[in-house]
Amino acid sequence: MSSRMIFCFNWCRCRTVYCRAVVMEDNMLRQRAKLRWLKDGDRCTRVFFRKINATRAKMRVFQITSAAGEVLTETDQVASEFLSYYKILLGGVQQHRVLNLEFLQSHLKYTLSPVEAEALILPISSGEIKEVFFDISEDSAPGPDGFTSSFFKAAWPEIGEDICAAVKEFFLSGRLLKQINATVLVLIPKVQTPTRVSEFRPIACCNVLYKAISKILVRRMQQVLHSLVDFSQNAFVPGRSIADNILLAQELLSGYNQTRLPKRCTIKIDIQKAYDSVRWDFLLETLHLFKFPLQFISWIEQCVTTAAFSIALNGDVPSVRRLKEVFEEFAALSGLQINPGKSTVILSRAVQQERQDILNTLGFQEGCLPIKYLGVPLTASRLTVEDCQPILNKITSRLAGWTHLNLSLAGRAQLLKSVLGSLHMYWASVFLLPKSIIRGIEQLMRSFLWKGNSGSGLAKVSWAQICKPKEEGGLGIQRLSHMNLALLMKHVWRILQEDQTSIWVSWVLSIQAAQSSRYGRSIFHQPLGVGGNW
Repeated sequence: MSSRMIFCFNWCRCRTVYCRAVVMEDNMLRQRAKLRWLKDGDRCTRVFFRKINATRAKMRVFQITSAAGEVLTETDQVASEFLSYYKILLGGVQQHRVLNLEFLQSHLKYTLSPVEAEALILPISSGEIKEVFFDISEDSAPGPDGFTSSFFKAAWPEIGEDICAAVKEFFLSGRLLKQINATVLVLIPKVQTPTRVSEFRPIACCNVLYKAISKILVRRMQQVLHSLVDFSQNAFVPGRSIADNILLAQELLSGYNQTRLPKRCTIKIDIQKAYDSVRWDFLLETLHLFKFPLQFISWIEQCVTTAAFSIALNGDVPSVRRLKEVFEEFAALSGLQINPGKSTVILSRAVQQERQDILNTLGFQEGCLPIKYLGVPLTASRLTVEDCQPILNKITSRLAGWTHLNLSLAGRAQLLKSVLGSLHMYWASVFLLPKSIIRGIEQLMRSFLWKGNSGSGLAKVSWAQICKPKEEGGLGIQRLSHMNLALLMKHVWRILQEDQTSIWVSWVLSIQAAQSSRYGRSIFHQPLGVGGNW
């Protein structure tokens, strides 16, 4: 073999090794930087390192104020303060209280049928386990063992059999190794400059094996949720839309600023942080009453969530007193306590004489509209530009973090489609956004596309052309006004179809039916939204 052939062979081999190392470096930096939008975008290590350094600086805790008001700066002192706080929060001993099972039983509308119960404890197949592992996002944060789901997917031919055996062992024995169930709490700042432990949000980073086991349990439980969960609860139930709660709440608040309408009040309740305050015996007994199999109950790892919700009722003192009794019964059964400091009462203008009596009965502060509910503002009339200002602020803030990323035109276009174009979609799915807000969002998007920031500049192509499909010479960016109307038309279609599974559609149809019988007109000749959504 000639020296030239040897040189070419070695050069090709070195090039292959180098390219493989570059790909590995990109993957490692992408995971550490948490940039999902650069999957097929620019290759620029400066982008990754800047993001990594910015994340480190943001997440680092330099000092903290203790419960006694002392400023702690030493690393050991800061760590000790966090440890003490979460020992109380997560490790508290629950008080033993006698459950009123007959009371619980009387409030359950549905129970599992024998067929549904049997389906929950069917043997776990290897195919089901593999499907769950490959459904876990590759970019999700690793647990204490340091492995992400991408490792399990890449090495599945070698380790798949052992992984399936480990998962099946849990479902057969009902025992979970503490190493598998280990969790790391990552603290995310809630505010710009946190000073207290309570101003950090704990995020649980679990091992992939534990995530797979919990996903299997969740998937099986999803099959029966629709029959167990009341139709007024729409979150996390397949086939239901959380937008129904927003639409109904907005309809109920319509006319709160008018004195000629009946007396009404709405109470926004905040549940105290209760990671370990939910009574485990309450949850277990509830599952028993729902007739879940004993084996399935033993598998479930309990988790606690907090929620804020609104209740609309007549604005009279007896109704409020009865509601206060309901709160107390709920707290006694579940262990979840109402947080009076964060709960508010919104009274309509028609409520004047009873105002102070209602506030004294509940012990809550008086609030005013608009209020934030499920991430959007609720108002007594149509959404205004002021109400939508948080959308523009959020987009502007996001653009400020991208200004120095040195992105190409293709990278900026990808960000517009995958990130900026979707920031307002949640609002657009329940409200008809003001035209000035849509123009403002499109102006920010246009400036970022051509200049890389939110400043004004000369556009090289009209925005209408940019929003055309790629086959027609555009970039495939969606027109916001068209998308807003399309999302709202989905709700119109559900009304026309008389979707009885939707609490909002049922309410609209009942109101429209009453109006049509009163005035002798067809339901669909009435305005579809009786509130200020549309």
